[in-house]
Amino acid sequence: EWRISPYLLIGAGQIRTTPRATLVQSGDEVRTSDMLEAGIGARYYMSRNFVIRAEYTSLLALTDRDEQEELDQWKLGFSVFF
Repeated sequence: EWRISPYLLIGAGQIRTTPRATLVQSGDEVRTSDMLEAGIGARYYMSRNFVIRAEYTSLLALTDRDEQEELDQWKLGFSVFF
């Protein structure tokens, strides 16, 4: 019966990248990297049929290069139930 419901996110997967450069010949090189994610979020129930959700996720792509790629993702969503 809480109006605010917090939650945690933990995940892993793979990301597949196919470069499509028009100025440089990259060939058909397809890069596959492992990916890790962690985040936190909350749902706020404004009424029985209306929910607002806010979420922050940090993504880490484990590449073959010397440096890893880090991405931050912010989300804000609305849900309406009929």
